[in-house]
Amino acid sequence: WERCLFKLKEEHTRRTRITAVFLQEINLTNPDKAKPIALEHGFYMFTNVIIRGQYKGGTAILIPKNSIEAQQGESHHAALARVKSTIRCLPHGRGIACDTMVQGQLRRLASVYAPVT
Repeated sequence: WERCLFKLKEEHTRRTRITAVFLQEINLTNPDKAKPIALEHGFYMFTNVIIRGQYKGGTAILIPKNSIEAQQGESHHAALARVKSTIRCLPHGRGIACDTMVQGQLRRLASVYAPVT
């Protein structure tokens, strides 16, 4: 997990600015542990996991800290709170979405998983 985050951060800082990363079938045993690790690597992590005794499956959106765009006169903290307030989740971990600014335009980002069954 940390190696993946390291490579994403490297890509974001050295090559191409990343707006968001969309993950499906995340299979996290403890998403509350994964979020601080993502934050250490410069990413906010929003998750929607399947809760059946033990976590398995689910979807997530990773957004680099410096990709959270603030509106006119808005602090970074307020911009993050605005994004968090728009999070919507599908049942059974099958999708997560949030609204954020991308190049000055409001956009809905969605990570959706459609299992075969």
